[in-house]
Amino acid sequence: MNIIIVVLHCACLDFHIYVYWFINAIVTVLQSRLLITSPKGPGFMSVLLSRQYDVC
Repeated sequence: MNIIIVVLHCACLDFHIYVYWFINAIVTVLQSRLLITSPKGPGFMSVLLSRQYDVC
């Protein structure tokens, strides 16, 4: 059972990393096209990602 849990946990982390880069790419494109800056700062996405890790 432990092996299954580890595999699921790794898959969960991979999924969150994929989602993180996908969202980050969209934000980057929007910022470059609209010439806006994120009010949260560059650390916002990393904080969001770390929270997802904690939930996972």
